[in-house]
Amino acid sequence: MTIACGKRRLRVMTSRQCGQTSVFVAVTIVIILLAALLLYNVGQLTTGKMRLQNAADSTAYSGAVMVARAYNFAAYSNRAMVANQVAIAQIVGLTSWSRYYCTIYNQKCGNFPTSGSTGAYTEITDEIKAYFNGELTPEPQIVFDTYGPASKAIYTAFNVAAGPLIDTLNIIEGALSVASKAYYDATYLDLVASLAGGGTLNTILKANDPNASLSTFGGITFGTDVALSKKFITSYTPLNNKNDPNNRFHNVVVQSLDPFSNGRSGALDYTETLPFPLVAAGSCLGDGDGFFLIGAIYQGSTTLANNNASWSAKDSANFVGGGICIIQVPTPVGDIPIPIPLIGYANDSNQAYTGKLSSNSMSATYKVGTYSGLRSYLDVSNLKKADMASPILSLFVTQGANTLDTTEYATSALGAPQGTAQQGSTPVLNLTDAEKGSQMGASASSAAYFARPLQYWLLDGKGVYGSLFNPYWEAHLVPTPLALQAAAAAVQ
Repeated sequence: MTIACGKRRLRVMTSRQCGQTSVFVAVTIVIILLAALLLYNVGQLTTGKMRLQNAADSTAYSGAVMVARAYNFAAYSNRAMVANQVAIAQIVGLTSWSRYYCTIYNQKCGNFPTSGSTGAYTEITDEIKAYFNGELTPEPQIVFDTYGPASKAIYTAFNVAAGPLIDTLNIIEGALSVASKAYYDATYLDLVASLAGGGTLNTILKANDPNASLSTFGGITFGTDVALSKKFITSYTPLNNKNDPNNRFHNVVVQSLDPFSNGRSGALDYTETLPFPLVAAGSCLGDGDGFFLIGAIYQGSTTLANNNASWSAKDSANFVGGGICIIQVPTPVGDIPIPIPLIGYANDSNQAYTGKLSSNSMSATYKVGTYSGLRSYLDVSNLKKADMASPILSLFVTQGANTLDTTEYATSALGAPQGTAQQGSTPVLNLTDAEKGSQMGASASSAAYFARPLQYWLLDGKGVYGSLFNPYWEAHLVPTPLALQAAAAAVQ
């Protein structure tokens, strides 16, 4: 009996211990389940946050890329317009040069005035013949005689082609100016469209995260940033702006001229700047004997008017020479040789221009083609500062918690597709999470910056500032200003 009773007591104690173990197991299972659900929620929230941040970064960077492309498009347009202006200057200069050489030889090259009724070559040789009784021994020769036979053909070619070429370049200049401004304005209209849920940036944002959108605070800050970024660039109108310090276009064009246009005195043929032999020797002034030597100095250049409304060119040469004629003067004691100085001078010049001249000093005879002056162009607003980056574009995007598959909003099972919860649907797991009624947010900022390669940073020994004459604008992400982050957190 005692033994039986002992066994019965042992069985009672064992069953009590088994009941206590079941409670511990149940509590442990609940804790593990809650931990799993918490881990699932944290994973979903972390994944959603990463996806939202990536979407913000991609969208902000794309905005800076759009701005940089607009800057570079304007820079390429400006460069093309500068090249066209240089080409126009060359055409005007070559036209003037061809007229000059043709009129020197009196080749009947149009109604262009000369220093006399004949060309300079004929004029100077006639003057020498007058000294030497019309008998020149040897016959005067001139170094640039090689241009003589071809001068009429050269003149004809340039005067036929110059007008249409300048007309064409003038049209292209207008198209480049309009295209640059249109592309720039279209870029910022596209950025502004993002505020209304459209535009390229909104497409990029939705492609990265379909449930993301620009927050109310982000709309205000982004709109302000876009306005500041657009103000970073301005349109300049150089036409009729005399000596405007902000007219960088005039200076760039003038500095880009080739030697022939900038000052072709001697650039084409250096012998023209030196005395060359136009020699006469023999009987002179009736019964004297002597010689005559003449040289010429050639000058030519093409100039852009200060009001940027016209190009003008002038080519001229001064033929200056002298000699001595020794005549015998009879005297009671015999003939005495007396030297008589001989002086010769002739000049010839010609001009060409295109555009509207500020004065009436030139006849319409000299005009070549149609020209509308320097066109409007885009450049940075602050020319007194080395602006190497545009204003920052900051994006604040948001996503509702009900678009995440947490325990609060999963409608079919854990791991259901993101955003499957819809208003009025019945979740499978009706467990409230900490994100109920809140918004998940992310921010990103970007800017366009001037990135001229280091090996080309110096130009003529001087540092190159950011401008729209160099297509070296790129995009990068930058830290969002702390003040904006704090303001966004306060608002949210």
